[in-house]
Amino acid sequence: DGSYVSITAGWDHACALDADGRVTCWGSNFWGQSNPPSFSRFTQITAGNAHTCGLTSSGTVQCWGSNQYGQRSRPSGAFASIDAGAIHNCGVRFDGSVHCWGFSGNGRTATPVGRTFLRVSAGGWHSCGVLSDRSAMCWGRNSEGETAVPDGSYADVQAGDEHSCGLLLDGTLSCWGRTASPP
Repeated sequence: DGSYVSITAGWDHACALDADGRVTCWGSNFWGQSNPPSFSRFTQITAGNAHTCGLTSSGTVQCWGSNQYGQRSRPSGAFASIDAGAIHNCGVRFDGSVHCWGFSGNGRTATPVGRTFLRVSAGGWHSCGVLSDRSAMCWGRNSEGETAVPDGSYADVQAGDEHSCGLLLDGTLSCWGRTASPP
C-alpha cells in the first residue's frame, strides 16, 4: 500500500520496511542485496554497501546480499538492535553486549568486552557505540581521528567512513575525524 515505517540505504540500493514487517528493496541487486527473504517479517532493517540485514521480532538476524567478507554470516543469539557498516555489521544484544561480524580488518569488529551498550553504529572502517553511562567509544581504524571520541554524555553516535558524529543529551552535536564539523 506504500505505507512504510523506516528506510535504509546502502552503496547503490535501498530498502523500506512497512508496518507489517515486510521489506521492499530497489536499486542494484548484483549481490542479491535487494532481494529480501519473502517469508520473513522484520522490526528493523539496515543496509551496508552490498548487503542488507533485518532483525526479527524474536531478535534473530537475517542478512542477504554479499557475503564476500562474512557480513551475511549471522551470529547466533538474539539482538535488541543491529547496524550495517560498509562490509561489516554490529548488534547490541539484550544484555547490552556488542557483537560485530564481517570484515575484521583494522579492528572494526574487535568488540569491546565487559561493557554495556545502549546503541552501536558500524561505519566504513570503524564502529562506535553509546555505553550505559552515556559515554561513547569507537574502535577500529583511527587514521583521521575517527575513534577519538570527545568527552560528553551521548544520546546517539554514528560511525561514518573516516569520521564519527554524536548527538549529546543536551541536543548539541559533536563530530570528530576527517572534515567533521557540525553546523
